[in-house]
Amino acid sequence: MEMTLDEQKERAVKFIKALEWPEAETLASMVTDDFEFDPMGRLKQVPVLHGKAATKLMESTLRRAFPDRLKMTVLTVIAEANQVAIQAESEAITDKGRQYANRYHFYIRFAGDKIAQVREYNDTDHVRQVIFS
Repeated sequence: MEMTLDEQKERAVKFIKALEWPEAETLASMVTDDFEFDPMGRLKQVPVLHGKAATKLMESTLRRAFPDRLKMTVLTVIAEANQVAIQAESEAITDKGRQYANRYHFYIRFAGDKIAQVREYNDTDHVRQVIFS
């Protein structure tokens, strides 16, 4: 089923907001069977995730890293054809008690009414310093 651009934007924002306190079932309902989540920063600790099973790893990893939730603020949303671009910012306290505040660009590609691919661009140096050091 094809979605309108507004429906794609709404679904993409819902997906990003669901990362605040992810539930694998909710995320899995929005993605294709061959879903790919690609954190473009090439940090060895953050691999490319594949398939609906990736949503379980997203749930456990994000909930562990941010036990008091990750607050995502969506700034801009642009859609064209089967693609949505989102600029966003996050705020959280990590499981180590550190302040985490990152900036993102998400590229989201749809296949019908499901999300087939997410590419996440962020400040990888901030991730390295706050999460992995």
